[in-house]
Amino acid sequence: MQKIKNAVKERKALLAEKKEISFWNIPKAKELNAKIAELTEDIEELKSENAVLLNQLDCADDAGIAAIKKDIAYAEAGLFKLEQQEEKYSSKLEAALSEYADLKEQGADFEPAQLYAHRMALRPEKSVFASNRIQFAYKEKYDPQVMFDSQRDVAELLLENAENRTSQRELEQKKQQKHKTTQKQKHRHSEQEQ
Repeated sequence: MQKIKNAVKERKALLAEKKEISFWNIPKAKELNAKIAELTEDIEELKSENAVLLNQLDCADDAGIAAIKKDIAYAEAGLFKLEQQEEKYSSKLEAALSEYADLKEQGADFEPAQLYAHRMALRPEKSVFASNRIQFAYKEKYDPQVMFDSQRDVAELLLENAENRTSQRELEQKKQQKHKTTQKQKHRHSEQEQ
């Protein structure tokens, strides 16, 4: 829009200059006529480009552009804010994943059955605590069904169902081994007594 205004001003100045030169100064008049014709073409091209842009932006006139510029500035500010949040949360996620990896490495030293039993002992208390914090944060927007789904998703992410079956199998095997050992010891005692 500013280019059009500048070109129109320059054209008006050249037209005024052309009126002031004498009729007999033909070379200067031709030069001014060529510049005026060139500026007229430039103005028409700029107006045409402006009309195409207005059409693409669904604006009736230049007044609608100000609203679009405002929307663009608002969207850019929102995008900047989202990028900052992404950086913040991705760093938090990296820290949490690093902590999880460290804890998982520490947990590798424990027997899976004991670790699972200990986790299951802590789970109800921690689950209630987390649920209460989320309920407090969301107030009326809290949805118990969403909370249940989230807990299920976390269990899937932690592969607890697979761990649960593995841990239960290991506990069963240990019980069976103890039972067999006890049976063998009883059998030996009964043989020794005879």
